[in-house]
Amino acid sequence: MPKKALALLAFHLLLVSGCTVPDPTFVVYREIPEKPTFVIIPANHYLYQVEFANTVEAVIMSAGARVVDRPGLKEVVTESKLGQAQAEGGVAHSEVRMAGTTEAEAKVTERYFEYEEINADYIVRTYADAKQVRIIKKDTKEILAAIAYDPVYGGYKVHKTLESMGIPVKPAVKPKPKTQ
Repeated sequence: MPKKALALLAFHLLLVSGCTVPDPTFVVYREIPEKPTFVIIPANHYLYQVEFANTVEAVIMSAGARVVDRPGLKEVVTESKLGQAQAEGGVAHSEVRMAGTTEAEAKVTERYFEYEEINADYIVRTYADAKQVRIIKKDTKEILAAIAYDPVYGGYKVHKTLESMGIPVKPAVKPKPKTQ
């Protein structure tokens, strides 16, 4: 290979390797309410998940969007009884008791937590481990945006995503990366 072609190839490789590809942001365009509201819900209630949700909440508030408080959690306990045929099929976490007859009765108790009523147009789900933010339209449960959140540009990306969705926001200011 001639030296000129080799030098051109090396220059091209250096140029391409120096450029970074941004994390993708996916946005679905839909009609929006006149004054949309958001609620930010962490993946779970571990402290680091709530802190990440609070960070995203602050970004959305600083963009000028309306944010409502997270709804409270409530514990739901349901109990049901199963007949002989269902009990023999195997039920996790059930107690089988003899009711004084030959028929067995299984009692299944299910416990879980759920949010009280959500009074917002959009739900923002945050996942600290994956550094992901998802914007969901509450009424349709449609995911409208999925954003990869990074420490430097994450807030800017959330802001620009809201703007591209048609949410009325303040102008975004792109952060400058720290130089060493």
